[in-house]
Amino acid sequence: MSLFDINNDNNFDITYGIDSTIRKSIEKSIENDSIETFNVLNGFVVNVLILSIQNRSINHFKKYITFPASYYHITFLKAKENIKFQKLHKYCTQRASMQLKEIISYYLRYNEKDVEDRNFEELKVNNIFYYNAFNGFNRLIYSMIRNGDISEFDYTINEYYLIDQFIYNSYYDLKNEIRFNFRNEPQDELELKKELYEYVKYFDEYKRHVIIGLRYWSIFLYSTENNNLEITNKYLERLKMFSNYQEMLKDIIYLRSYPKFEYFEWNSWDYKERPNGVAYSPPNPRNWLTFGFLIDLIRSENAYLSSEFLNSKELSQINYLSDTIEEDSKILLNKFEFWEPLLNVKTKEELESRILIIISSLKSLKRESINITDREIAEKELNIERITDFKNLIGKSWDDNSNIGKLFFDKKNIELVHSDIKFIGQKTFFEKAKKMFIDGDNYQQIYNIGEIGGRTSRWIDDEFFDTIFSGNENFIKGNNILDSINKCLNNLESKETIPTTIIIPSEFSYKDKIFLNDPDFIRKINIDGLDEGNELNNYFLGTYKGINIYLSHSDFINNKVIVSDFRSAFKMKYKTNPDWYHNVLKIEVDLIDDDDAEKIYNLNPRKWVIRDNGIDLTKEEALILMKNAVNLEIGSYNEFEITNKDSFVVGLIQNKTEE
Repeated sequence: MSLFDINNDNNFDITYGIDSTIRKSIEKSIENDSIETFNVLNGFVVNVLILSIQNRSINHFKKYITFPASYYHITFLKAKENIKFQKLHKYCTQRASMQLKEIISYYLRYNEKDVEDRNFEELKVNNIFYYNAFNGFNRLIYSMIRNGDISEFDYTINEYYLIDQFIYNSYYDLKNEIRFNFRNEPQDELELKKELYEYVKYFDEYKRHVIIGLRYWSIFLYSTENNNLEITNKYLERLKMFSNYQEMLKDIIYLRSYPKFEYFEWNSWDYKERPNGVAYSPPNPRNWLTFGFLIDLIRSENAYLSSEFLNSKELSQINYLSDTIEEDSKILLNKFEFWEPLLNVKTKEELESRILIIISSLKSLKRESINITDREIAEKELNIERITDFKNLIGKSWDDNSNIGKLFFDKKNIELVHSDIKFIGQKTFFEKAKKMFIDGDNYQQIYNIGEIGGRTSRWIDDEFFDTIFSGNENFIKGNNILDSINKCLNNLESKETIPTTIIIPSEFSYKDKIFLNDPDFIRKINIDGLDEGNELNNYFLGTYKGINIYLSHSDFINNKVIVSDFRSAFKMKYKTNPDWYHNVLKIEVDLIDDDDAEKIYNLNPRKWVIRDNGIDLTKEEALILMKNAVNLEIGSYNEFEITNKDSFVVGLIQNKTEE
């Protein structure tokens, strides 16, 4: 059977639109306490799931794999309201658990021929099915833990552990063959096995990661006092970790690396109901995963961590993990009485001793990370494509924030020069930044790095305003922004100057109702014939008495307005180079070579003998870390002149804006 009409050229989906109808019908069968009707509808859901696997339709599978967890949620609420639904609640929940187990175990096996033929594309598709199936189970168990529903949890977690009990899907043995090379295979054969393992490892990983997330979430719920000690201990007893702590270290480094934590929907997990319409951030998975990991390390008595299974990229993350572990340790020590029942220790001194072992092992790993990861990065050449991507990222951010520069080019009061003029930007020895510009496992993006471009662009605005305000003490004072603008207009009128431009602080785009509701002010959305392609539109607020108003985010213009005949009043000098971004923004990324590192070290040796994480360094190690940096130069060449001081006036807004 197919999910699609094979006689239709467009492969029409024969189930299109009925999933919501089926869901509503299932809810109705539960309301009617009808197991018979539920079974019929659930049978349809199971058939669609099986067919979606056979038809390789991920979209169908994603849609219907969420149904089993919803059975639990709906019947749990019904059973809370009325005891008569308890039988149906138990039946539906157990059916959901069993069906998820069977789908993962029997219908989603890695195809032996795909493995043998190294059909990576098909294995990749299978892994998408696996992820969504395991997430279906994850949803189900998460709901039980959140509800403190121990009775159904026991049955469900037992079904979970029965997934693939005959080990058809596990490739754990292949992982050990690669790690320990029992057969003394040549390196090229090991590399082939490594490549294959990257596509068949996900069954084991997903199965393990679901338990890690649920186990550490249950510890978090104890910390918030949502679940008591008895319930938490039951969860920890049943959510067992079968990996050793070296494997778990590798896992926790990997799991902490998800920037948005959409993995297994952890970013949406919460411990209390939130009011609608109020912004909030759910608990950060990076925090509760790491805290749970620390609890497990302490419970194990002698958990000394090593780099046995870590690659260089994973080692590079140890610094951040270690810092968090140290902070979390202080929490356990400060609230010892609260945490002691979970920690498997009898005294605070015993806890301190175990923490010391863990932190000592992490410090050893930090030193290894210097000797391996940093050395690998230091020896790498810069990748041209990475540099190009960086230039485009910085350039776009710079361009998006170039308010004043765009205004000068629009009004054409500019002068191209070839002599030396002021460089507005930064020349930086950017520590630890080389990892952004290399290829391989140690490549890593730096969060929010694009902001450098926007910040550099705003310095141009600052320079322009500083040129205007320097030595100018004769500001025209107004009681509010409207009063300031009108006094400025009157001043220019007295000089027979016709103003073309008003520049105001960006906060006035939404504040001061008197100004925004004035009949002489017209918002840009109400202006006919506006040139939609004009780059200045992002800063164009509207017109006041027919004069264009532009916004600036510069701090220099706080509580000030500038009213001018812009082209007559000011001039911007600038330089160009065909190698620069849009010919005007210079972006250079340069390697730190041996000679550069030696010179930097000799300028201030004491600065480099201790790393920022407290690790003592030899000179050789310090030179390696310097070569993990790059020389960065970002900026443009601009100078501003006042060409006619009678063609502009600055207004000072004396009172606060009106909300």
